[in-house]
Amino acid sequence: MSLAPGTGLGAYEIIAALGAGGMGEVYRARDTRLNRDVALKILPIWGIDDPDFRARFKREAQALAALNSPHIAAIHDVIDFDGHQAIIMELVLGTTLLDVIARGPVPVRLAIGYAIDISEALRVAHGAGIVHRDLKPANVVVTESGFAKVLDFGIAKLVVDEATATDRGTMTAVTEDHAVLGTIGYMSPEQAEGQPLDGRSDIFCLGVVLHEMISGRRAFAGDSAAALLSAVLRDQPTRLRMLAPSTPRSVERCVTRCLEKDRRRRYQHAADVKAALEDIREDLELPALTADGRDVSTSKTTATIRTRVLRTLAYAAAALTAAFALFSLFPSPVQAPTDAYAR
Repeated sequence: MSLAPGTGLGAYEIIAALGAGGMGEVYRARDTRLNRDVALKILPIWGIDDPDFRARFKREAQALAALNSPHIAAIHDVIDFDGHQAIIMELVLGTTLLDVIARGPVPVRLAIGYAIDISEALRVAHGAGIVHRDLKPANVVVTESGFAKVLDFGIAKLVVDEATATDRGTMTAVTEDHAVLGTIGYMSPEQAEGQPLDGRSDIFCLGVVLHEMISGRRAFAGDSAAALLSAVLRDQPTRLRMLAPSTPRSVERCVTRCLEKDRRRRYQHAADVKAALEDIREDLELPALTADGRDVSTSKTTATIRTRVLRTLAYAAAALTAAFALFSLFPSPVQAPTDAYAR
């Protein structure tokens, strides 16, 4: 399906095509009710005539819409048209991480910052029971403010559920496009084997993305889909410090743990990954970013010094107060005159 500019879909008017992939076609559209631009994604599903599917789809969409994080693209609405389902999402302006990496390796400072943003998005989604299933550089946008924002949370599950529920051969077709199982080369080993997924699968994918950001190369390579799948299941990525010798060892250890084949050996929660990355950034004294992408190392240092001074003064004041209170409880005894004064 291809929609021409000016096409109306209910309250939404198509402005331009933004792209297409296994998860559907994406358009920039105008919300004529609220007078704002949005992203309109048409999903490759056909089950809207099935009441059970419609109810399930609505529940899934409501769960996705409930996600609230500055690092997750928000979902605004769901609409039906011409036997298709479309999701109306926040229009995120910026550059995909895929395009950022295409320019060359990402500096460690920025890569860690983006990974912290992504891990925060995963923390929120996993807390709501939602696994991304297709985390990759193309699904992460570096916004105009310099932060990373994750797109398409849970979209794969909507397509998987519908493909499973309908007997149309969709599962095979979409899988051949590397969509349902994820994108080959970015999926976890358990995803490649078709096992049930939990948040640890996304943590593996985050490790793949972070490895690629710093090295400028894909963690897993192969000349065919079968070779890629084999690499994901059996091969260890080249160590980061061999590809980027200036990479701190702590960063390499973090990435290596994310990329453990056995999910029991990975970080178990996205919050753990975020905490580890934040500790690394602090230990390496790498600056964070302001909302407009500027370094805040100076202001952060000043704020830290100010906080420490105020804390020290507060401790000193508390100690003096305690000393005065203790002194008042035990007044000094009156001394008897000495012999010299007595004479």
